[in-house]
Amino acid sequence: MGGLDWLVVAAYATAMLGVGLYYSRQNQTSDDYLLGGRRMSPIIVGLSLFATLVSTLTYLAGPGEIISNGPMYVTALAAHPITFCIVGFGLIPLLTRQPVTSAYEILETKLGPSLRTAGALVFLLLRLGWMATILFATSKVVLVPLLGLDPSAIPWLCIGMGCLTAMYASWGGIRAVVMTDAIQSVTMVAGAVLTLLVITARMGGVENWWPTSWPSHWQDPSWGFDPTKRISFGILVLSTATWYVCTNGSDQMSIQRFLSTRNPAAARKTLAVSLCTDAMVSILLALTGVALLGFYAANTSLVPGGQPPFKVGDQLFPRFIMHEM
Repeated sequence: MGGLDWLVVAAYATAMLGVGLYYSRQNQTSDDYLLGGRRMSPIIVGLSLFATLVSTLTYLAGPGEIISNGPMYVTALAAHPITFCIVGFGLIPLLTRQPVTSAYEILETKLGPSLRTAGALVFLLLRLGWMATILFATSKVVLVPLLGLDPSAIPWLCIGMGCLTAMYASWGGIRAVVMTDAIQSVTMVAGAVLTLLVITARMGGVENWWPTSWPSHWQDPSWGFDPTKRISFGILVLSTATWYVCTNGSDQMSIQRFLSTRNPAAARKTLAVSLCTDAMVSILLALTGVALLGFYAANTSLVPGGQPPFKVGDQLFPRFIMHEM
């Protein structure tokens, strides 16, 4: 990385801290700090909810899945209307009418303080493990190659990212967290769009990277509930809908965002924005995967190890960002 690249990294980190400092001056009560005064914009909160549930690894792996196995995973988007109906009209009205600041207060009201403590503890353990895994994997797979660092720097990168996040979140509360998440959502969209534009320009048009036939290594579509297939439409939609309903209906990170809006209608809009953003990004990443497959099929000398592109699909998106953009 050159001096300009480091300047961009430093500017981004400074901006995140600036967001936390800015919102720290607007928090007058605990309700402001934890729920943004229950009057936050559902659009911004929806973008935040999307970014909260999508990790860096998921983002980078999307094009790799397309390159190696084909577009069947995109059919998971058919689960979103199911999710919206169940969560939006079944769970959100029940959650938002409660005078609480967390999901665990609802547990205490219905089942007692011991269940509240147990639920909060399970959530903390699960999310701490999840965040630790994301920090480690992002440092190892993305940051170390991107920054040209020795693998021994991984612990320090994890500590640095953890401290940065903890600082702006503790300073600004939920408002700072939501705003930085929204910025990251826009960055994700911009990254996929920019990659598509660069590949299209390098290849001389969309028609030069768009496949003219179904690649032989891609899985043939499977539209039923066939458990012998790697991805089957029915099973994928069912599992995706189940995950989204469970996460949006019980995870504190989701419920806190619903509670930060004015009313059930605003909370439903938050959910709709989140699901629509997820659909848009998934489609963009799928197109990015197709474009990367076409680019590296036409430039096999750029594929690591001289292997066929589909053998190293997960490596090609970060590799393109590092070496071609």
